[in-house]
Formats: sequence, structure tokens, C-alpha cells
Amino acid sequence: MKTFTAFLTLAILAFTALVSAATDYENAVKCGKRFPKVSQAIEKFCSKQKDGKLTNDLVVPSEYAKKGVHTIGLKGKKILVNILGDCAPAQWVPYNWCNAQFYDLCANSVTGYNWRRHGKDDCQWFGISER
Repeated sequence: MKTFTAFLTLAILAFTALVSAATDYENAVKCGKRFPKVSQAIEKFCSKQKDGKLTNDLVVPSEYAKKGVHTIGLKGKKILVNILGDCAPAQWVPYNWCNAQFYDLCANSVTGYNWRRHGKDDCQWFGISER
């Protein structure tokens, strides 16, 4: 019986992971189709690089997260993708988490602009805004 319970638990976890991955992908595609400039800014921001290589060392708060990435939207206005926060100590935002959260914000908004709190104690403010 313990073996069956363990198998069932693993099967449920695997299914949940697949559904989550599909949803992340679907959000990225939806955002990219509806708001290509926002999608470009998200990818540039989350793909923080040093010497041409992905660093995967984004933390909040940090100057990089606060400054974010700007791009020019289709109507000539600046689009800002950034993460503000007051986390103490600073919290790491992995590349895949960064993308998943921003693409969810973008895909599930009317304008492509949105914000939401994440992280331990909601100390991270993910934002996509027009400047």
C-alpha cells in the first residue's frame, strides 16, 4: 500500500509540473503574440548577462532589478520591466521564475502592463509599466 501511495503521489506531482510548464509556455506565446515589445523586454530583463553569458544571479533588491529594462513600444512609448522590493536579506529570482511571473502578468492583462507581488513575505514587486 505504501508503494502505491508513493507512486500515486509522484504521478500527481509529475502531472502538476507538466501542467505548470505548459501554462508558462502558453503565457509566453500569448504575451509574444499580443505584446511583442513587452515580451522582448521581459526576455532581455530576465536574461541578465555578464560577458555574453546568462548569469542567473538576479536578486531583489538590487540596482539591476530596480533599474530594469526599457524598450520602446509600438506607439513610441517606453516600456519598463523591473522588480522593486524591500526583501531583507535579498532574495534570488531564478531565470525561469522571472520569465514565468512576467509572462503571466503580460498574458493575463488587457494592456500588457501589470504588476504583482511575489517572494517571501511578498517583498518583490514585479512590474510591467509604460513610462
